[in-house]
Amino acid sequence: MARYQHPNPGDLLFFAADAAQRRVGLPGTTAHIHLHLRGQLDLALLQRAIAGLHRVYPVLAARCAISPRTGWPRWRLDATPPAPGQVVHVHAVSDNQLHPCIETLLNEPIDFVRRVPLELHIFRGPPAGDMLVMRWTHTLMDGGGGLTILQELDRLYRETPDLSALQTRGDERRDDFRQMLARIPWTRRINTLLALLSGCGVGRGAGVQISPARSSQLGTHLRYVVRQLTPEKARLVRDNAARVCPTARPSDYVRASALRALHQMMPQPLPRAGRYTLMNYIDNRRHQPGAVCWNFTTALPIEVPVCLAHDRRRVAESIRAQMEAHRAADTATRDALNLWLITRPPTAYIAAIIRADFGTHGTPAARIGMRMPLSLPLGIMGPFAQPLPTFCGVEVANYYAFRAPVPQPGFAVDVHLTEDRLNVVGTCLESCVPLETLTALVDRFVDALLDPC
Repeated sequence: MARYQHPNPGDLLFFAADAAQRRVGLPGTTAHIHLHLRGQLDLALLQRAIAGLHRVYPVLAARCAISPRTGWPRWRLDATPPAPGQVVHVHAVSDNQLHPCIETLLNEPIDFVRRVPLELHIFRGPPAGDMLVMRWTHTLMDGGGGLTILQELDRLYRETPDLSALQTRGDERRDDFRQMLARIPWTRRINTLLALLSGCGVGRGAGVQISPARSSQLGTHLRYVVRQLTPEKARLVRDNAARVCPTARPSDYVRASALRALHQMMPQPLPRAGRYTLMNYIDNRRHQPGAVCWNFTTALPIEVPVCLAHDRRRVAESIRAQMEAHRAADTATRDALNLWLITRPPTAYIAAIIRADFGTHGTPAARIGMRMPLSLPLGIMGPFAQPLPTFCGVEVANYYAFRAPVPQPGFAVDVHLTEDRLNVVGTCLESCVPLETLTALVDRFVDALLDPC
């Protein structure tokens, strides 16, 4: 009998978004973690550690299959073990070829039907050392899970355990989402469904956009830009956060600085009643420890009037107040319930609805409770759970994570706070947001982070 890992509703929505993007020629919902290394990895020992990783987390060696009964995707765990070349890819590059080669990789889809959903790419040749790129389909897990996978791979490399003695961590047996929903009465589920169908409780639509909506010819070329702040500049950002926004979290200072940069880039004049929209992402592993190969992040909506965007202190205070209101209203539970409700149809049907909204400010997705386009898709990640000074025997110089943007608004910004550094990665769909615009936005963002006023 076939063995499966069944995605939770959050995963199903990523599967639908991935299918929708592929239908317009995009590579889908991919995610990256980059490790800058000071030296070269031992490929034979790395391959052995990966074989152990597939035993600990079997879904990393799985293939995707569609259930004929529900139309939902699921991970088939008893697939043929992958050949080494399906997982580890080595690329010989010069220093000036590195960025374009990774950009090419960013534009390649991951075939998780015939191949495994997670790959390692080693770019070898730059004098500083290897660049390791771990990339995976976002349908599999979020960035926090990606960091955990790298730490587990490093542990297996260092400890060289007997592979035949390794056992699964049990991700495929977890049922956290169903257990959480079991605490919600059916009366509340029915009332939530009725509210969604009637349009009640749905957001007021898209926030102010840096780029106008496009209804056709989205284009397929993704670009990215990276800014790596030194430890000294990262300390300056923390000092500025304490000075400018003393009552807010440092992450809210980061969000407020990003909004100020976006506001400076916006075409004028802006609507008087306009607002910027973004999400504050909550990692549910704090409440459901142990989950790795799942999407366990809750997205809580944040709105900031355009008239406040220049004032970082007020923006940070507004974000904090809205988060307190979300906590009081239990928005996270309602969001989880919405996810469960809207992912009941076959995934292909949900993908068609998402695809219909690409490049528009229409309402079909809003009617079933999906997210409308954000003004600022901003992700913030912290360091590894335990410091990772070396990876598989090689010193780690720096690392950061990011994801591919969606067609509307056409760009994304990811901030990675490591143990002693801060990195900013911007990605864009060039036909929607040109690389020059993205680069200017990222540079203004970094300037805002370093501005003490």
